[in-house]
Amino acid sequence: ECKGEWWFPKNKGKKVCGILRFNVESGGKLEVVGRRITIWNASSLWLKPVTLFGSSDKGDITLFDCSLSSSSASLGKLSTASFKFSEGVIGKHILKKEELVIQRVAVNYSYLNAWSDSFGIDPGETLISFVREKEELFFKLPQPFLLAKGNGYEIYLKARSKKSFSLTDTSKQIMLEEIPYIEVLLKKGKNTLKDYQEFVKSMQYFLSLAVREQVFPLLFTGATSGRKPLIFFYRLSSIPVSETLLVANFALSNIKESINEYLKKWIDEREILEPACELFFSSLNRNLFPELRFSYLIQAVEGLHRAVYENGKYITDEEYRKEGGLYETFVGVIPDSILSDFKQSLVSGKLYYANEYALRKRLKGMLSDNYLEIINIRKTIVKKEERNGLIDKIVDTRNYYAHQDEELKDKILKGEELERAIEVLKALTEIVLISEMGISVEEIKELRRTLHPL
Repeated sequence: ECKGEWWFPKNKGKKVCGILRFNVESGGKLEVVGRRITIWNASSLWLKPVTLFGSSDKGDITLFDCSLSSSSASLGKLSTASFKFSEGVIGKHILKKEELVIQRVAVNYSYLNAWSDSFGIDPGETLISFVREKEELFFKLPQPFLLAKGNGYEIYLKARSKKSFSLTDTSKQIMLEEIPYIEVLLKKGKNTLKDYQEFVKSMQYFLSLAVREQVFPLLFTGATSGRKPLIFFYRLSSIPVSETLLVANFALSNIKESINEYLKKWIDEREILEPACELFFSSLNRNLFPELRFSYLIQAVEGLHRAVYENGKYITDEEYRKEGGLYETFVGVIPDSILSDFKQSLVSGKLYYANEYALRKRLKGMLSDNYLEIINIRKTIVKKEERNGLIDKIVDTRNYYAHQDEELKDKILKGEELERAIEVLKALTEIVLISEMGISVEEIKELRRTLHPL
C-alpha cells in the first residue's frame, strides 16, 4: 500500500492524489480523489484499459491496463474514481512493457527454500560476539551457485537475508530469515520485461516438476543497464501451499553435480515441452474437480508423445501426404453429397492426422514395463495384469468427456478409480519430462527410491 500522485502519461500537469493497494491474489486497486478528476473525462475510461503513472514514497510507479471500476462527481465538491489493475512496475515510468529493457532479473519462488535444501547460511559460520555490553551476530550468506550457463543466458541460485523484530507482552525476538532466489541474465541483444517473463516461466515449470506442486513467483525484481532497481508485481489467481511434507521428484542436492547439464537441456527444449508443461502445471491445482485434472493430464501425455517420441506415426507425414499417397486416396473417396462443413472436418482434421497413433496405442507404448516399475516404486498403483484394462478405461473416459458419448457413460472412471488414473498419468508425465532433461531411467528409479520428504 502507498500514497502518491497519479496522472495520465500525456497529462503530467493534471495530477490527482490517491492510494494504491495491491494484493498478489486479488490484484490492485487505485483510489484517486480531487477536483481534477472531471478533467480526466471519466466517461471515456469505461471503454478501454489505460496506463497510469504515479509518484509515491515507494518511487516512480507504472500501472498497466487499468480499468475504471467506479467513479462519482459532484459540482463544486471533490470527485473520486477507482481503478482495478493486475500488473505494474515500481522504479520507472514506461508506456509499454515491450519498451522496458532489462539487464537481469531475480525471482523468489514458492517452495524454492525447500527445493534448495543444501543451499543456505552455514550455522558453523554464524558467530555471536559480545563487545562492551553489545551482542553482535555475524553470519555468512552462501556464495552464488551457478545452476546453468547456456547459449545467451546464465542462471544462478543466490540468497539474501531479511531481519525483523517482534515485541510481545512476554518476549522480544529478532528474526533472521534467509531468502533464496533465482537470478537470470540474458546476454543476447536487448531483452525486455516480456522476454524475461517468458524465459523464467521455464524455471517455474522446472521447479513445479521437481516438487510436484504448483510453484509461483513470490517476488520479481530486476535491474536496467544503469543498475536501477525495479520491482514488478502482478496478480496470481491463487498461491496454494501444501499443508503436508513435499514428496518431491528431486531436490537440488539430488542433482547438484549435474544440474548444469540437466537444466540446459530443459531450457533448450522449452518450446517443445512448454504446452505439456502448462497442462501438467494446471493439473497440480488440488482445488480442481478430478475430471478436469484428468483432462489436463491426458492432454499432456498425448502431447508429450507427439513431441518427444519418434515412433508416434504408422507412416511419416511425407509418405502419408505425398502426391498419390494414402491421404489423397482417402480424401478422393469422400462423396460429393456430404455437407461441406463435414467434408472440411475430414480433410483438415480426422483424415489429415490419420497416420498418427491413437491414444490407446500411445499409452500402451508409454506404459512400458520400465515406466510401470518407476510408477510403482513408492507404492503399487497399477499391476501389470491391470495395465490394459486401465488403458481402456482411460481412453473411454477421455472419449466420453470429449464427445459426450452416452454409450460410454457406464465405462468411465469414477471415484477412487479416477484418482488412481490421475496418479498414473501424473507419474507418467513426470517420468517423461524428467527423462527429457537427460536423466536416465535407472537414475529416475533411484531418485524415486531414495528421496525423503522435504
